[in-house]
Amino acid sequence: MEAIVGFLHSKLFSIIVTIAITVLIVYVERRVFRRIKQIRNSVYVGFLQSMLEAIIVIMGIVSLTRLSTQADTFVNTMVLSSSVIVVVLGFIFQEGTKNIIHGFFISIYRPFEVGDRIKVTADGRVIDGYVESLTLRHTIVRNVITNVTEIIPNSVLDGLSIQNFSRLGHEANIPNVGTDENGNLLSTDKLIIEVTYESDIDRAKEIMRNVVTSHPLFVDYRKDKSKPFPVYMEDLGLNGIDLSILVAGEDRAAVYVEMCEDRENIYREFNKAGVEFAYAHMQILGDLNITKHKEA
Repeated sequence: MEAIVGFLHSKLFSIIVTIAITVLIVYVERRVFRRIKQIRNSVYVGFLQSMLEAIIVIMGIVSLTRLSTQADTFVNTMVLSSSVIVVVLGFIFQEGTKNIIHGFFISIYRPFEVGDRIKVTADGRVIDGYVESLTLRHTIVRNVITNVTEIIPNSVLDGLSIQNFSRLGHEANIPNVGTDENGNLLSTDKLIIEVTYESDIDRAKEIMRNVVTSHPLFVDYRKDKSKPFPVYMEDLGLNGIDLSILVAGEDRAAVYVEMCEDRENIYREFNKAGVEFAYAHMQILGDLNITKHKEA
């Protein structure tokens, strides 16, 4: 009995309890954020989760150091030498601090969301893929060409020009454009078709809507399905009008196949309906007189 009581009052038991509590808190925190991500899987949610986990781990390490007399003395000495610790930590964690600060700004201004397809050029290399998560240190992007995971430091990504091909859904106030009704991550891409100014725009929109939404691989990400699926007039170009529709699927391969078949079906339906695709051409207005000269 005395041995048990002695063990309960020993530093080893305190260390075990501290580690167990830290692991338990991290476990509960991850379960809570897993539920939150099912409702709203956003970049700031992932960033906040990474920050809380880092704080919990740091507090656990500090608690462990307090259990050791030597470690506690060392920590107190370093804290008293504030100027030294600031210089040392600033030098050691300079890059990490930059990534945390830039990750904070990315999570606040949100140039992209989880599930968005973005394209950036880093170190002369083009990265085109879907955003999977944002952490304290880096952003994870799944490359659609190589299907590999691209880990981009937040300090690097925050200074790049980002093309977001899924931004249309957010600007149109479509909630959870990157997830389905169950919170599962979806792949999205924007299908753009250019038609002539003389074409029937309403008919063109109707054809695009019917073709895309009737595809077997199509996933309707909207919560409110009472209205027709949106087709947007995205741009007025030199040759015609850009009509766009957001295509969603269970994964990148499904979206790729879906968009290829959608283009073919839209081409056939446009030809039947007399809707013309835009192309570079010259139109001459006014009278044209052709004079034939006799050869000498």
